[in-house]
Amino acid sequence: MGKIKSLRKKITLIYIGLVIIIAMVGLISALNVYNLGKSIDGLITDNYKSIDACKNMINCLESENRAIFKYIQGEKEHGLELFYKSNDEFYQWFHIEKNNITEDGERDGVDKINEEYVNFIKLFSQLQEYTSNHTEDEVKRFYEDVISDSIENIKSNLNNASKLNEKAMFDKKISTKLNAENSTKLICTVSLIAALLGLIIAIICTNKYLGPIHLLTNTIKSVKEGEINKQAPIIYNDEIGIVAKEFNNMTNRLYEFEKSSKGSLLAEKNKFMTIIKSISDPLMVLDGSFKIKFVNNSCETFLGLNEENIINKHFLQAINNGELYDHAFKIINRDLIDNGKFIEVVIGDKTYFFNVIVTSIKDKDQKGNGVIMLFRNVTELKQVEKIKTEFIGTISHELKTPLTSVMMGVGLMLDENLGTLNEKQNGVISTIKEDVQRLSELVSNLLKISKIQSDKAVFSRRKYNLNSLIEECIENNITVARNKNIILELNLNNIPRAIIDKEKMLWVLNNLLSNAIRYTDENGRIIIGSGIEKNNIKIYVEDTGRGIPENCLDRVFEKFFRVEEFDILPESTGLGLSIAKEIVEAHDGQIWCESILDKGSKFTFTIPIVENEISGFR
Repeated sequence: MGKIKSLRKKITLIYIGLVIIIAMVGLISALNVYNLGKSIDGLITDNYKSIDACKNMINCLESENRAIFKYIQGEKEHGLELFYKSNDEFYQWFHIEKNNITEDGERDGVDKINEEYVNFIKLFSQLQEYTSNHTEDEVKRFYEDVISDSIENIKSNLNNASKLNEKAMFDKKISTKLNAENSTKLICTVSLIAALLGLIIAIICTNKYLGPIHLLTNTIKSVKEGEINKQAPIIYNDEIGIVAKEFNNMTNRLYEFEKSSKGSLLAEKNKFMTIIKSISDPLMVLDGSFKIKFVNNSCETFLGLNEENIINKHFLQAINNGELYDHAFKIINRDLIDNGKFIEVVIGDKTYFFNVIVTSIKDKDQKGNGVIMLFRNVTELKQVEKIKTEFIGTISHELKTPLTSVMMGVGLMLDENLGTLNEKQNGVISTIKEDVQRLSELVSNLLKISKIQSDKAVFSRRKYNLNSLIEECIENNITVARNKNIILELNLNNIPRAIIDKEKMLWVLNNLLSNAIRYTDENGRIIIGSGIEKNNIKIYVEDTGRGIPENCLDRVFEKFFRVEEFDILPESTGLGLSIAKEIVEAHDGQIWCESILDKGSKFTFTIPIVENEISGFR
């Protein structure tokens, strides 16, 4: 244990020595900066105060000179007031200078200024007596011959005192500059010596005391690379030596364990890899930096990859799909549950569809250190869906013509163009008309869904302000709302334009508002509002109607879905919200519902803002 303590003491002594060197450099620097500060303070404060005082005394003399002119010209009372006021100011500045003497010869100059100024006051008193018994011309000559010379003498003495302080400031500036240069040289020299001394100590200590650490590090690297039976050299019986001994004991145990379990582990690994490789759906494993670590056979086949060429390359280097990368990054970065993302892959003349599921690989601390991407082949499902959509579109189109004929026939009978109907016949025909109208609306909605879902569906899009559409929607529905005494309230905010199909988006708004009116009792209230949420325009329709059960909120946008707890109105086809969802999602938006039973519902959808429109709304 003696050597262990000596190593600790040696390192401690090295630290103490370095601290002493740093303290010496700091102390020398602080002393030089302190002395330099004192020099600068004297340079700025003392001499500048004297120069300022002399300048102000000259200004007072000028003011007194003007006062004498006023006195001579007959403004005696005003002249005397100005003279004695300037006299008081002169003595204030004179006492500042008198109490701030810092240079050789400055006191004699101050005494001379005082003597000259006392004489000047006496001459002014003489001028006052001289005025009473002499003419104005004689008084002026007395001023020019006597008083003017006295003023010039005082100014000359004040200028001499100012120049004396200016010269002192200049000399101190040179002295301060020399002190600063010497201080800089001294600090640089001491710092250089301290740095060299610290470098020498560091090199010696590194070679002598830290050498065993490098040997131990190299041994650890060898073990990491697979040489489990590698032994670390033990040079000193100190802390590093104890670590090396314990490390050697650990490698011995690992080596023994590997000999006993390596075969079985390798077999299990090969079995696992064989299973993964044979999975029919493409599978890819990435590390935390999205570099590819593994792909199975299906992934190579369907995505046209070669495992040898893409291992340890970034995902985007192998699969040029930025949208899929952004989706995976968002899922991993926000720790979300992935519901999948559809991508289309063309191989030769055949098109495949995959639903990509992204899963995070987490360590024991629940920190993500990898990504699994499973490409589920849903090509057959897509084909079935396409056939279904085409079938519905075809059937709906074929039903449209006979339904139109039936509607015309029913209309003719109700208008009694084919003969008079009795009351019972009229009731039956009216019922037939209502059913045919509902069936016609259902067929129209099916055709609309088929058209939206079709790959050939064309949206006439342009920049448009949704607030204008909301106002148009209000005009379309205000009569129905007034018939039920329902208040329509607008809460429109200033929003930018979005790229939309005006006709289809107006249909969405009309559907949401007509549903709100339909399921809101009389004397209720409906709010239609707009605003900005992140990079999207948000539109909502909120009513005080019957509400929707919580367990049905996720299904209200499904085709033909009806809330079993409620009586559904005859005119409802169960397709309106489904169509609205298709239209909103075709605009890269989202739609959802919030509701509380017996209190009302709130339907909200978002539409992305045009990029060059968003800057003015931040």
